[in-house]
Amino acid sequence: MESTITLKAAEEEIWRIEQFVEKTANEYNIFNSYYSNILVSIIEAVQHVKKGSDVTISFWSEKKGLFFTIKGQFEDINPESDFVYLIEKLSDEYKADNDFLCLVFSINSINKKLSSIRRDAFDRFIKGDSQKENEHESRKDGH
Repeated sequence: MESTITLKAAEEEIWRIEQFVEKTANEYNIFNSYYSNILVSIIEAVQHVKKGSDVTISFWSEKKGLFFTIKGQFEDINPESDFVYLIEKLSDEYKADNDFLCLVFSINSINKKLSSIRRDAFDRFIKGDSQKENEHESRKDGH
């Protein structure tokens, strides 16, 4: 299944993102914790697109996993930003430039332990305690 939506980068469009991700989660039997990682990642990405501009979100599945691309005029994708840190923690892989972000969620890594690690990282992020230095190094070593 491949699907695409185009919307405006605006708060009032978040419901459309939720609907898009929920439909995908239902099709692939993605449990709540992993669904949350996908949803938060995409909403966060759209919130970093120039307000009011068009955003296109696409989804497709391959053997490697679930792929989501977000195309739009990103305001800034800085590798040292909290935004990129969050994307790094919630997805299995990502690629980014000024008008494109690709998020990969490996179906093989949908497991309780990894979900727990990601949930804890997200909780720390929300609390402002991201511990970027230590976790960034362990991420390079394979989660």
